[in-house]
Amino acid sequence: MKKVKQMFCGWLLLATVILGSASAEVIVDGDFSKIHQVQPGASVTGTVVLKNIGQSAQEVKLYQTDYLFFSNSTSEYPEAGTLPRSNARWIQYSPRQVTIQPGEEQTVSYEISVPRADTLSGTYWSMIMVEPLLAEPTGSGDSTKFSVQAVMRYGIQMITQIGNTGRVAVRFLKRELLRQNGQWWLMLDVQNTGERWMRPDVWLELYGGNGGTQKKLAADRYRLFPGTSVRYKFELKDVPPGDYQVLVIVDPKDSQPFGAQYSLTLKEE
Repeated sequence: MKKVKQMFCGWLLLATVILGSASAEVIVDGDFSKIHQVQPGASVTGTVVLKNIGQSAQEVKLYQTDYLFFSNSTSEYPEAGTLPRSNARWIQYSPRQVTIQPGEEQTVSYEISVPRADTLSGTYWSMIMVEPLLAEPTGSGDSTKFSVQAVMRYGIQMITQIGNTGRVAVRFLKRELLRQNGQWWLMLDVQNTGERWMRPDVWLELYGGNGGTQKKLAADRYRLFPGTSVRYKFELKDVPPGDYQVLVIVDPKDSQPFGAQYSLTLKEE
């Protein structure tokens, strides 16, 4: 099981020793997520478009993995079809390896066939990875020249939601108050303990000693799959030292919001 020390953002950088030659760069033209709402027994189709924006032909391979990520900024890419909520085995796609000429596009077609099973509920997902195949070095002895180049490996999230089914739930994990460069930050880890994915609105309300709202702060929005977790960061800018009550709201928008309340003390420097 691969572990990567970064959140997945559509692509991964691979530092690779390759022959220094003409540049080739293949990108995914379009969204890095393919989201389908389906019913058990149904099939859906779609395409992924790859484009070579480089100056030389590039051969790429496509393969599947499962995918998890956590609030400590690590990601895991287990073997396709091994996680309980993997849909990798439902997916057929073609071609799996292709050479794309400079300035040209290649369409990869896929079909997702959902099993006819009453036990399916919520969200299932996996990844289709797009990775360049690097040319073998030529020459011998001192005539062979190598360089270290960062190569883009793209990942496309394949997401299937079974109708409107699936329990929605979150768990509030670790919280931490940090002082960085003279500024207070509140870090809060949240885990999706339900059965369906979400991209919730998350904010905190800060209450002072008189009970009035001192400040309302919104966090960046992140995607949360069942079993995954993320870290939300709140910059407590222009909040004077003192004792506060903090109300944190996680609003999935398609269900009732979740909340947690904490006590918070900001000290003088």
